[in-house]
Amino acid sequence: MFTSRRKEPFRYIFTKPVDCSFEITEINGSVLTSKIVYAKLIDLSRNGCRIESKLNLNCKANRIKIQIGFNFTDKDISVVGYLRWQQSSLSYHSYGVLFEKNSGLSATIIEELKVYTKASSNSPKVS
Repeated sequence: MFTSRRKEPFRYIFTKPVDCSFEITEINGSVLTSKIVYAKLIDLSRNGCRIESKLNLNCKANRIKIQIGFNFTDKDISVVGYLRWQQSSLSYHSYGVLFEKNSGLSATIIEELKVYTKASSNSPKVS
């Protein structure tokens, strides 16, 4: 099991993963445009998230920047971040994403999570 080294106190773990998508925007400093990849949002905090995908990006050997889009309320959220770690199994790959600093992003994420937990039967698990 992956042991977290993060110092952040709040992380929302979805009971049922949320559909999301991402595209690679940069690898090792080289800008590029990739196809959209569909994934699952496993958990979310103000500064990052964990996603799962069938795509193996080998982020241990590369510095990969992605743009993630998700919607768990009525508001589309798009964030840019870097893959920090990868954990692989036979059927999927988990990635830890650290978001780039964005002054309004943290507040938006917290507000949307509040709306989501009130409207959802997806009971919260906060670690």
